[in-house]
Amino acid sequence: GGSPPERERYRTRLCVSRTRNSGLSGEPSAYTPGAAPPKNASQISANGSFQYTKRASAAEEYGIGVYYFQDTGSKPPAAPARKGPAPAVSNHGAEPLFGPYEQGDVWAAESNIEWASMYGIDFFAYDWRWDGKKPYLDHALRSYLGARNSNRLKFSLIWMNDSDMPKSIKEFDAMIDHMGNNLLGLDRFYKVELKPLLFVHSPEILDKGAKDFGSSGRELIERAQARAKARGLNGIYFVAVTNRRPSFALEEEIIRQGYSAYTGLDYPVADEYQGAYMAASNSSGRAAYLAYASPLADANGIAAERFEGALRGAKSLMDKRPGQRKTLMAGAWNRPVNGPSIEPTKSADFKYLEAIDRVFGAPMARRKGRGV
Repeated sequence: GGSPPERERYRTRLCVSRTRNSGLSGEPSAYTPGAAPPKNASQISANGSFQYTKRASAAEEYGIGVYYFQDTGSKPPAAPARKGPAPAVSNHGAEPLFGPYEQGDVWAAESNIEWASMYGIDFFAYDWRWDGKKPYLDHALRSYLGARNSNRLKFSLIWMNDSDMPKSIKEFDAMIDHMGNNLLGLDRFYKVELKPLLFVHSPEILDKGAKDFGSSGRELIERAQARAKARGLNGIYFVAVTNRRPSFALEEEIIRQGYSAYTGLDYPVADEYQGAYMAASNSSGRAAYLAYASPLADANGIAAERFEGALRGAKSLMDKRPGQRKTLMAGAWNRPVNGPSIEPTKSADFKYLEAIDRVFGAPMARRKGRGV
């Protein structure tokens, strides 16, 4: 996908230039799957080539996930077709490094996959919506699935259940069956304990909506587990998304509702991250806490430094709880969440990806706790 000028710009700026020390040609070449993109804008030379040196691998293993919002710069399918690329603007108005792009374009997905995987990200968690009969606003996910280099980065889903769907058990079963038949069993789907990792955006809304048709959130979770196992899966690793501070009471509630773990998405202030990590270190640990971190808006221009501080706090928490999953959720990649997004932009360059890389290291050596 993508207009010819946009696609050509992408291919030109992702071309590879090898140094004489490598014994390979220094001439720029067209992008091919598996070729490393430039580490930052300064490494793109006038002729479109770049030099790339991979960072040393980390000794420990951590699973790093980043939320990816498919509605950014896009319209619902029922809206009139747009001419030209969508204005995918992030970082509080900052333009993506390669300029505006349409989220449904495969070349854009391939670019995002290369950068994310090179800087130590293991999977994207795509926001996912269901209209009662079929998914919608899933164009970025479809472009990921069509990307030639998608084997470099796994994916997961965060079910955005903040609408009035499902309206019945039948609709819920149909949604889970669609996931099971088309997504959950894919090798590229990120798994924890051999189960596909699935986030629920609002456990409260799920439970409240289920009670409207005589069910409950827990019953729906249990139905989903049964239907997944009937398709040969080991079940589903459900994660509740909540911005409540970790506590013994919250973890007991999470367990009662049928979830295996919980995480955040929108902590409003910088101090909340460290406070959440401290609270998690004092909780029971019965429900795993997937530490969450995101860049925050900062008038003094130190958002990247604060983000790195949050990442180090999250890593310290995970290291203190060896019995739990060492999984971090960050982001979002392409949409501000109380602060800049993580994808490279013309103003922030690769600051946020570099922070992840400095704290957690490259992914290839991280094996013990990585999802499969």
